[in-house]
Amino acid sequence: MVKLLYLNKEMWVKDMGNITFSEIMEFYPAHNYSVYEELKDACQRGCLIPFVGAGLSVFCGYKGWPDVLKLLAKYIYDGSVRADVEKKIEDGELLQAAQDIKDNYPRMLKELKNLIDYDMIKNCDNDRLYASAAYVLPYLFNNSFAMTTNFDRVLEEVYDRCHVKFGNVITPYDPDLLTQARQVNPHCLFKLHGDIGPEVYDIKRLVFTQAQYGESYADNSPLMQELPQWFQNKKLLFLGCSLEMDRTMEVLQQVMTKNPGLDHYAILSCKPDDVQKRCIEMGDLGISAIYYPDGEYEAVRVILERLLEDTNYTSYEELNRHARKSASIPPTAHRFMYDSGYTAFVGREKEFDELQEFCKDSMQVSWWAVTGPGGMGKSRLVYEFTNKQKEAGWEIIWLKQNDYRD
Repeated sequence: MVKLLYLNKEMWVKDMGNITFSEIMEFYPAHNYSVYEELKDACQRGCLIPFVGAGLSVFCGYKGWPDVLKLLAKYIYDGSVRADVEKKIEDGELLQAAQDIKDNYPRMLKELKNLIDYDMIKNCDNDRLYASAAYVLPYLFNNSFAMTTNFDRVLEEVYDRCHVKFGNVITPYDPDLLTQARQVNPHCLFKLHGDIGPEVYDIKRLVFTQAQYGESYADNSPLMQELPQWFQNKKLLFLGCSLEMDRTMEVLQQVMTKNPGLDHYAILSCKPDDVQKRCIEMGDLGISAIYYPDGEYEAVRVILERLLEDTNYTSYEELNRHARKSASIPPTAHRFMYDSGYTAFVGREKEFDELQEFCKDSMQVSWWAVTGPGGMGKSRLVYEFTNKQKEAGWEIIWLKQNDYRD
């Protein structure tokens, strides 16, 4: 038995920036819409693994990897060596540049820890945190494996705040733990390059230099024997990654080729003139990307939030409710939100009784329109009534604008 409530109301729209979901899709319309539908299907089937790059950490002040290396290079005393390292950074030879910095500056780990300060995310402004793309991840992937190339602890902090703490945080030097987690508790975070925090004192616990990368990701290493097991029937969603062809991508390609026939996905910034070229490059890597205009980085949050809305509307509501209540919204704005719980719900017994009778009607499909002037309490009435129906065992589905087709 299906009962539909039609609510005649003005939509409340969050200010997520200057770009909308429709504008993102229209940047490359036929392609973006098609990839989004595939991404939505993969998310609904629970076969997506988020792969998070540095782009999802910049909101709280962390720098991209080339900028970190440039700052570290300044500590090299020998001018000619320093200039050579800076040239390698400009040419994209980042692992070799990191190797040269380590070889020429023994205090590198201390300075690296200063740059990737754990307190930076701890002290991040709430409004920036709750508006970030990273904050959607615990709602969208709340019981699954996640991967990151980042040294920072943004993901750990965000998941902790959303009460879905990772069962384990695993580094390349813990292949046995990776195996155990796969078998027992797949809700864990794998940090491909290692972890930096107050308790990390040994540069050998990181994958930072050319030599360390070669050692950790050699074809016959324990890690490379284990990783393909995690990718069985799983698809990667690359977020905050440039996806330029570097050693990390080479490793992922090796892993992905051991599980053939699977597409992977990305959300990528791109200039209009480069879309054709990037699309071909991504196709060669087995990656289908949703492209958005270069510089419109809030597009990642917009897409992830729409994906959550389309695949798990209950979690989508929870995300919005939690973000509104936790961010610095003035109390006077809070109290007028229909789902804030700021004031008790009283009255409306007659309307409640009528809606109850409507739900008891024996017709298989029927609908009821709740209409009236703005501010009369339509949203609050439907919100309170559907919550009661959930308690009684009903499944509640909120239809959204994009559910309708002309």
